[in-house]
Parts: sequence; C-alpha cells; structure tokens
Amino acid sequence: MERLTQSVGKGGVNAYQDVCVTQLLLNCCAHVMGPVSLLKVDGKIGPMTVSLIEAFQNNVMSMAKPDGRVDPGGNTLRQLNLKRAAQPKEKNSFRFPQIETEYFKPKLPRPHKFPLSSRPTQSYKEGMRAFGGSRSKGRKHAGCDLYAPIGTAIYAMADGVILKPRYAFYLGTFALEVKHDDFVARYGELGGAGPKFEVGSTVKRGDLIGYVGKLRGLNMSMLHLELYSGKSEGGLTNRSNPPFMRRNDLIDPTPILDKAE
Repeated sequence: MERLTQSVGKGGVNAYQDVCVTQLLLNCCAHVMGPVSLLKVDGKIGPMTVSLIEAFQNNVMSMAKPDGRVDPGGNTLRQLNLKRAAQPKEKNSFRFPQIETEYFKPKLPRPHKFPLSSRPTQSYKEGMRAFGGSRSKGRKHAGCDLYAPIGTAIYAMADGVILKPRYAFYLGTFALEVKHDDFVARYGELGGAGPKFEVGSTVKRGDLIGYVGKLRGLNMSMLHLELYSGKSEGGLTNRSNPPFMRRNDLIDPTPILDKAE
C-alpha cells in the first residue's frame, strides 16, 4: 500500500516524492486504462501526469467529473493501490512492457540535500524552532529554524535559479530566495559574506550559497528556512495575511527536511 504525504495533481502541493509515487502507481495501472503512454518517473507534475490521473478517474473509477488530483487517504489513491495489487501476473496476460520492473526498481530523483553539513542537535520540529510555532501577537512561525554556529556553511537543497539575491532580513541578517524544481526556498538569517549572486544566477544541488549570520542582540544563530509551493506570486512576506504573515503558498518544510540527505 503506497501512501502520500500531500496531494498530487491539480491544486496539489506536488512534492517530488509524492509525484514519483503517483507516477509509478499510474504506470502500474496502465493495463486497466486502455491505450495510454507510460509516464517518465521524474517527480515533476505536468500535463501528462494530470491527464493520466483524469483518465484513471474517468475510465476506471467512472467519476462524472474527474478532478485530476490524488489526495492522501482519498479514494483515487485507494483505487490505484487496489488496481496495482490486482495487476495480472500470468505470462499470457496482456500488460505493458516493464511495468513491474519500472515499479519495483524505479530510478527516483535524488533526494534534496540537507542545507547544513550536519543535522542540528536541537530538533527543528520542536518548540519555537518548529514550523507553526507560536510567536507574539498570535503570529505563527513561517519556517523551520536549524540552529548552527555563526559562520556555518549553507548549501543549496537542489538545483535552482536565484529569484532574489541576498537582502536585509532580520536583526542584521540577510536572506536569499531560490526557485528549485519543486518549491521556492527562502534561506534566511544569513551573514553578509558568501558567494555573490544576481537574479537568474543558477545553483546546483550542494553548492555553497552562504553562511549562518549573527542575530543582533540575541545569543543564538541559525538557518531560518521557509518553503513555498510556487503557486502564488508576489513577495514572500505578507503582513496582512495572518497567522503566518506570508504568501498563500507557504508550505511546511519539515517533511522535506526529514527526507533530505
């Protein structure tokens, strides 16, 4: 039984691990959908993946209005798992070539890189450090705080393009915004030193992008990481949008950090 952490397809978060699982399930269920092309398992949502979700919902589930989305715990995911489990095994049964091979031995995209060289001793999932942690005046923490000494190197989590080079952020520190394949990252509370970027500069997974900075007046230092799905436009900070005071497509970095290597 395959599971998703977040929705895939139209209006979904489309995290790459979840998209990979969905693409693999769809490929394994191709034999019940008729003449369809197998998907490339690349973790990227696109019209072909959405179209195959809709084809499964229409042809197999008989949905009157296919929504093109697979939700965690939803009926589409349940039916995909059931049809995959019932895939014909007889040698003479019709099946698309290499479905089993592609399912059980997938070439998955490389996991994201953890943005520090080692994981913090204090968990980014607890207390004030966690996403959604309480702040003053009812505000919620919009990211995860990865405690690390001043000067600790910070690395790009994946290949990406610089959306906004280093700019003033919080208590004398700086932030950098990068568009990765499956999310936009704001790497916050950096120092002033580090590589110089321009809008449109490219980075590779694991490239040095900065160093942990010193917070003026506080006896602590960290990487403050915010992630966005990229489905909205405009500045990432929106002080008129409680409780996070951020853009509408803000997402919880915790699952991605947990799986990063």
